[in-house]
Amino acid sequence: MTTDNEVLPFTVVESSSATSGCDAAKLEQYDEESDGWSSKEECNYPQVLTFKLTGKTAVIDAIEILSHEAKVPNKVDIDLGIASSNTSSFEKCDSISHLGYIVFNRSDGESRELKSIPIGRKADLVRLTFHGCHEGPHNPHKQVGIAAIRVLSEEKEGAELNLPTIRVQSAASSTLPLRIKNELDPKISASVDRLERLKKERAAAEDFDMAARIKQELGKVYALLIAFKESETQMKQAALDEDYVQASRLKAERDERRDAAKAALVEVEQQFAGNIENAANLSISTIKDQSFLSERSLRSKKEDQENSYNTDDEESTDTTSSSTSGEDSSDDNGSTSHSGRSANDHPLAGVDGAEELPSPEDIETNAPTDLVHKVESLFGSYRAKCFFSKNWSLREACLAKMTLMIPEICSAGSTGDADISEIIFSIIESSNSDKNVQVNLSGLILLDEALLQLETTSKAPISMTPQLSRILVDLFSKMADNSKKVAESAEVSLLMLGYYDVSYVALLATKRVRSKEAKGGRTVRARLHFLENLSAEFGVDVAWKKIIDFALLSKAFDHRDGSVRDAAKSLVMTLATIHGNDVFKSLEGDLAERQLRELRMGLGQV
Repeated sequence: MTTDNEVLPFTVVESSSATSGCDAAKLEQYDEESDGWSSKEECNYPQVLTFKLTGKTAVIDAIEILSHEAKVPNKVDIDLGIASSNTSSFEKCDSISHLGYIVFNRSDGESRELKSIPIGRKADLVRLTFHGCHEGPHNPHKQVGIAAIRVLSEEKEGAELNLPTIRVQSAASSTLPLRIKNELDPKISASVDRLERLKKERAAAEDFDMAARIKQELGKVYALLIAFKESETQMKQAALDEDYVQASRLKAERDERRDAAKAALVEVEQQFAGNIENAANLSISTIKDQSFLSERSLRSKKEDQENSYNTDDEESTDTTSSSTSGEDSSDDNGSTSHSGRSANDHPLAGVDGAEELPSPEDIETNAPTDLVHKVESLFGSYRAKCFFSKNWSLREACLAKMTLMIPEICSAGSTGDADISEIIFSIIESSNSDKNVQVNLSGLILLDEALLQLETTSKAPISMTPQLSRILVDLFSKMADNSKKVAESAEVSLLMLGYYDVSYVALLATKRVRSKEAKGGRTVRARLHFLENLSAEFGVDVAWKKIIDFALLSKAFDHRDGSVRDAAKSLVMTLATIHGNDVFKSLEGDLAERQLRELRMGLGQV
């Protein structure tokens, strides 16, 4: 077999056992005709084979493994390790990742099977764990054997490492397909919208040079996002085909492409940061109401509102005059306006398509009075009408506008008798209960932005008030939402809240799930995934024993839904990586010995 790839030399640093004359060192020289390495006769499983690349850390493109014709392994796990020091111990690696496993077919005793495993990751060490062999007349002593191993890399000596995204998709795209935009993380989508909005504003102002530069840079980001979604689609298909090694490789590729897209987007935002800020400030300054810049009481505020911005409540019948039917709109604009006001004077200026939206109807009398006053005090009467409108597009646009206004509002401090965070969290509570998915998503984006700005501007740390606790409970229920975007956004918000009180977030996450929801599986699976991500994010700060108790109480390890069982296993593996063998010990007596053995083997323990 020939290859155009560079062959990476390696040294075998560990083998569980070997037959005389078939020691693992023979694998260091690739020879298809060799007998290679064989485990000892009647060996105990698993058997482990570890080899180290002799050069510097390299990106492994693929590993080729040629099995012995008779001593054929069945399942082989593959782990990769990266070490900053010159260590030959897999356990001393700085990072260890489990790539997946391969399965060799039963042999006729004469044919050798070659497995080519795509990797696409950096590594210093590779560990192969053999869980057993194909028994039969050709393998009377129940051994495993590997005839040859070859490690391949596309990277040539001295070549600069390029992300897979760049290699596969380098051409810029002038537009982002709608199907991809609709599936983006809300934060990425919001960033893209800001840049698109700036591009249009610059073009409208006849600053075509800047508009062209923004378009060019966005095109590069779009190319990366398209490549990211392509990898994700291929990964899902590989998983459906049960080609888990390929799915694992594609997952790594997808994550790299997503990170590259995010990094590129951040770079573009930083490049045009001043322009985005100026555009946002212009939009806000021309529509801001005086409520958050003064200490007027709610009563005086209401009196001002009754005498201002009448053009938002009813259309003037005389557009040619400047009579009181279209007079001062300082409540929502901060400037005088008439029925023919410009786009920048619109109370929802800065939100895509704001000018095409209908005017909001009056707020219904059954709306919660206290919340109405709170929204009016911070965002003005027009936006309050939008927030309580029956038209979901107005509600969504209002939340988007609030998100744009949050930085300036938070920097200005409290307003009247109400605390800013209290008002914002009340708005988010209301949007969480909205039946419209788009409104839900806009509310979660507002929550993320509010937390970020409040953390930056608040003199006191954000505390877990009863109000914020209710939002947490709502978010946990949304993690099991039918809408994937809502579920993912809820999880992101919960992880952000973990930075303020991770113990409390973990406590709520481990509260018992109602029996009806537990049987369905979706809620339990979502909780397990979240607890794994929370543990990975905050490490030893998360109390692992309560998490194990939650998994056991939810009967996750024996759940009828296989995805719940897989989530439970993955969670335990993550906890054991962080907290050590005590995690496995805590499960003794609750899990069958077979289940415990599988978990230990998954972490490379016998």
